[in-house]
Amino acid sequence: MPALRSSLRLVPCLLGGLLFSPVAGGQDTVRRLPGPAPAGSGMYSLASSPEGVAFLSWVEETEGGHALRVAELLTGPVGAPGEGDEADAEREDRWGEVRQIAEGADWFVNWADHPGIAAFSPTRLAAHWLVRNPEADGAYGYGFRMASSTDRGATWREIFSTGLDNTESYSGFVSYAPDQGGFSAVYLAPAPPFRRGAAPDAMTLRVLRVHAQGYNLGDLEIDALVCNCCPTAMAFVAGEPLAVVRNRVANAPADDVRDIAITRKSRGRWEPLRPVHADGWEINGCPVNGPAAGAAGDAVAVAWFTMAEGGPEVRIAFSGNGGADFDPPLRLDGGEARGQTALAMLDDQSVVVSWLEGDRSVMMRRVWPDGRLGSPVRLAESAPGREAGVLQLARVADQPPPADPDAPPVDEEDEEALAEAFDPRERVVAAWRGATGVETAVIRPSALGN
Repeated sequence: MPALRSSLRLVPCLLGGLLFSPVAGGQDTVRRLPGPAPAGSGMYSLASSPEGVAFLSWVEETEGGHALRVAELLTGPVGAPGEGDEADAEREDRWGEVRQIAEGADWFVNWADHPGIAAFSPTRLAAHWLVRNPEADGAYGYGFRMASSTDRGATWREIFSTGLDNTESYSGFVSYAPDQGGFSAVYLAPAPPFRRGAAPDAMTLRVLRVHAQGYNLGDLEIDALVCNCCPTAMAFVAGEPLAVVRNRVANAPADDVRDIAITRKSRGRWEPLRPVHADGWEINGCPVNGPAAGAAGDAVAVAWFTMAEGGPEVRIAFSGNGGADFDPPLRLDGGEARGQTALAMLDDQSVVVSWLEGDRSVMMRRVWPDGRLGSPVRLAESAPGREAGVLQLARVADQPPPADPDAPPVDEEDEEALAEAFDPRERVVAAWRGATGVETAVIRPSALGN
């Protein structure tokens, strides 16, 4: 696969104007899910474990401030076992019990740098939220706290905090990936005050590594200058984490170049940032529009927003060698993109991408590594402007039923046949902010092309 070819593969794109509709057989291609976030909720995040168990977090206002809450997407049969064949056969996605991660009166609540959640297995989770320094001077002055759970979000333990002494800058824009049984989390932080020549608004890219039992294994700087306020993204490929960010290359006296860049952990060390594609977007200021990333096996996909050619575009690029290099990007949007991309990679290494388009459209499109594209489809209407937030997608799959301890043992060949016969019903869950609060839907990939 040639590295960093500069040409852009252009694909005709029409703005889809219809919501999904039911398909033959009575199964919906998209199903809106009631709850769990109430009216007025926002600052949402989706995550799914490698097995396909998904969790949604969001922020609610409380009497004393704000709370970060979470719910798991339940995917098993509806109705208790033994209540009849019809109850046992019906399978439906629905949000489970709402649980609280944290609550506080001193939070920094923001549409772009929002709290987030990560799922490293169906039981092991991590989450973070932003806390404002009471001595902050100006609009920012905040850091974040991080907590972990080992019981599907029922209970939480704080494991890390940083940036709580920031007075003018901030530490945030956190994303997560598994790492050697525990996890790594990248985030943006201000340059150290003693660093010579650093611009007043310089932001660094740092990475925190956390043990499976929740203790800190180290916190180090990956890069000394990245874009100030764009969300970050992480993925897990070939046994190692990678991070994707909007970089910032100083280009004085002209505007800085702010393209999407990748860094991978290899043999215990993080590689220098290098471009996913050299868009050459020169912009004097942060566009507040970060990348989205996904991986499966050795395949990596990255989607992002750019205005390098003068007009707004959403692009995606694939790598077949773990992110060592990428094919030329494809354009996905219909000409009025606003970005805020989200991405979920499926088992066949195709991806589902969502982005904001035009005034208030939440768009979706399926893309394959060989360049095939499904038709763009309008999923929903978002809240106006920044109230829409940063879109979220996650892969969902049913889990095989637990083994019956009283059943006779089966040989290895039969066990493999049973595993192959199980249908995980792979699908995607999407989250966005609508007119009144956080909304969600489950989408079957077949609705976006085969």
